[in-house]
Amino acid sequence: MARFADYSHWFGGPIEDLRRKHELLDRYCDEIGRDPATITRTMGAPIVLVENEAEGERLLQDLPPERRAMFRAATPVQAVEILEGYVDERFGGFTFNNVTLRTPESFALAAEVIRKLEQARLA
Repeated sequence: MARFADYSHWFGGPIEDLRRKHELLDRYCDEIGRDPATITRTMGAPIVLVENEAEGERLLQDLPPERRAMFRAATPVQAVEILEGYVDERFGGFTFNNVTLRTPESFALAAEVIRKLEQARLA
């Protein structure tokens, strides 16, 4: 990846695990003389977007238990708070669990999160 990739895409998990992956990629880049900042780091967002907490509880109950542990239900405001920590860890993009984005309204929630993250980065 360090030699050829312009993007990396990782799946969520504890920040400590993702930091370790960053450190490995950075080290491989150093070994070949590449600036690690030239690789955009993206990840699967560890959230399921919902309009309110009641919807989040219902939606999480519909997920299999092994998948439920990988996500937090979050309103757009909560999602921004969660994802800002990943932005601080140098992630430059996210993919959302498309299985839960089934309606135009749910896509609008994702767009709201993206706008709010961008505003937070510019502030």
